[in-house]
Amino acid sequence: MARLPSIGGDDWNWGTVLNDFLSQAHNSDGSLKTVAIVANVKDYGAKGDNSTNDTSTIQSAINAGVAAGIPVYFPPGVYRTTSLNIPAGTVLPRCKFGRTWDCP
Repeated sequence: MARLPSIGGDDWNWGTVLNDFLSQAHNSDGSLKTVAIVANVKDYGAKGDNSTNDTSTIQSAINAGVAAGIPVYFPPGVYRTTSLNIPAGTVLPRCKFGRTWDCP
């Protein structure tokens, strides 16, 4: 059975390991270095269940993405929409567009 290192009793104690991890995985302000900032349509209430009309929630995510200069993210699903206003330069996922957005 493996054992946990004892604090201060091993060559490389937990404090050193933790500080090394924090310096590698985090920016100096504490934010993660690898976090992608996106406007996730599900955070705005979209269902992607091929049944719910997701127009207003997707439009909200698009508007937020444009305002913040970040991409709009669609988790896998089929999103039903009617008319959307998609400004030029909006970064959208690879989905099949039509009356539904089929996102793999």
